Amino acid sequence: MKSFAWTLVPSLLATGLVLGGVPLSSVQRVSNLQTVPNKFIVEVDTVADIHGKRSLSPHEDLYENLRKRAVGFKVNKEFNAQDLFVGAALTLNDEKDVAALLRTPGVKAIRPVTKFKRPNPVFTQTVYGPKDPVVPVDTQSTHKITMADVLSTVYFQGVDKVHALGITGKGIKIGIIDTGIDYTHPSLGSGFGKGKKVIGGYDFVGDNYDGTNTPVPDPDPLDQCAGHGTHVAGIIGANPGNSFDISGVAYDASLSAYRVFGCKGSVTDDVIVDALLRGVKEGQDILTLSLGGSDGWTESSSSVIASRIAASGTIVTIAAGNAGASGSWYSSSPGNGIAVISVASVDKWVLVSLRGVEDKAHSRTSTVIPLQNATVGGVPHAPITYFQTFPLNVTETLPIYALTKDVTIPDDACNPLPPNTPDLSPYVVLVRRGSCLFTQKLRNIAAKGARVSLVYDNGNGFAAIAADGYQTALIQAADGEFLWTFE
Repeated sequence: MKSFAWTLVPSLLATGLVLGGVPLSSVQRVSNLQTVPNKFIVEVDTVADIHGKRSLSPHEDLYENLRKRAVGFKVNKEFNAQDLFVGAALTLNDEKDVAALLRTPGVKAIRPVTKFKRPNPVFTQTVYGPKDPVVPVDTQSTHKITMADVLSTVYFQGVDKVHALGITGKGIKIGIIDTGIDYTHPSLGSGFGKGKKVIGGYDFVGDNYDGTNTPVPDPDPLDQCAGHGTHVAGIIGANPGNSFDISGVAYDASLSAYRVFGCKGSVTDDVIVDALLRGVKEGQDILTLSLGGSDGWTESSSSVIASRIAASGTIVTIAAGNAGASGSWYSSSPGNGIAVISVASVDKWVLVSLRGVEDKAHSRTSTVIPLQNATVGGVPHAPITYFQTFPLNVTETLPIYALTKDVTIPDDACNPLPPNTPDLSPYVVLVRRGSCLFTQKLRNIAAKGARVSLVYDNGNGFAAIAADGYQTALIQAADGEFLWTFE
């Protein structure tokens, strides 16, 4: 029986069905995923599905039938994994031909080609060595709170305990579908190929690919312009004993790099499908993808293929998503695939969901909280603690400037500062939390020259704050109230 994506031909969907008392017609057939105009992934019958002898291959049969129907098209890519997916990525000359494509003999499903953005770091820092002052003391606390599925049992415990059992990934092949890997890094084996940590892989796109142009593949998946895939490879397989004292979760595993992102831009899911199928063909025990886009449905091509691969016995782990604005349980595609292990991390816990098998949510509180201290001079007072991974980049002693002496003001610095405000560049500016975004407050004080600031809490809680481009940190209410008295 043919199936098709709800985003394509909504008029063909049955409107009389009722599920749980809600008419199917009332369900919005929309997705947050960006689609590529006129480009579709078409699934066709496999050889096993074809009854009787047929002189043409399933692909050739599809193309011939489309020509008979005067459908103009271009073949972008073919897929031929008999047990998982047989089909092609096509660009139609006219979007109206979707209906003719659906009625073509041998077509099992059509889905729009979707686009996924390249993962971008929230913050980057060039580190010159383990003694660089920006490098905090690493306790590998994530190894104490991250959970591992040991020997395919429902048995979760910290990575540190798994390592203590002698389980380090030896004999396991892991395919990383990402931006490639900088395999020249000493912690990743300093090489590529047989006998190295990164044993293989493939570049499906080339440096200049951005999701809108034609991929230029080559056999070398070296990543030296993006870094995300290298970061993932380090989490998985960084060799222990390095100068930073950080080791990978499965540092004895063999890695393969499947590069699907160029140096910038996005990737379309026909490329992701190609990488998934190649990973299966090359015998990866685990395929991992730290990518995706917010989508509450499981019907994107990459999600469908990931589901089938997981059902066949290969472990597939995919990011649940980095965007939480749509809700805690709203995951990304293709991470929402059936039987795919969808994983999300937040500041204080790790969530693992085995969707379609048996949903499980496990959490543990972090064992290490990244705190820094600021020294108060001139008066007896203990160091003031602020919540940051890295210390503020301040090397000189700075005086305090409080915008107001009113420690109950609800909207401190939410509006542009008055004209008589002095040049704030020589000071640590003290601002009260509340009523508007941190960035709005910081933008207003920066307009008066502020370089460094401390935001004191208003009772909402002590935590890290995100304020890209600003030298700032959150301190506790009592510390803020103490500082303004000595301003």
